[in-house]
Amino acid sequence: MKSRLLSGVVFGLWVTTMAGWVVALPVARGAETVKVHVFPGTANLPLMVAEEKGVFAKNNIKLQLSFTRSSKEQMTGIRDGKWDLGSTSPDNVIAYNVNDGTDFFLFMGVGGTTIRFVVDPAIKSFNDL
Repeated sequence: MKSRLLSGVVFGLWVTTMAGWVVALPVARGAETVKVHVFPGTANLPLMVAEEKGVFAKNNIKLQLSFTRSSKEQMTGIRDGKWDLGSTSPDNVIAYNVNDGTDFFLFMGVGGTTIRFVVDPAIKSFNDL
């Protein structure tokens, strides 16, 4: 049951196009209801389509989708167990792991998002960092 649930979650998330997913441990423990907290926007359409097409139900997963108003709300809610998954930027995962002592991990990164890497004009490459 545990591996089937996790496989279903991973497959369902595979059809999404998000900046990255942060995961709290309850998902790995085999919860049948997966609470997902995301920023509003069209990037969530694949999740909604997967739910509508029965991808989650086929794998005995009930998706509870909710929308966040801020990174802080999202990350503290995931940390405190209010939600199981969240779509967020990698900087949130790093910041909370370093500053708040969480044990989040990030997977399913995707390029082409609206997040930009901005540096001083003197920086010409990643090696310059």
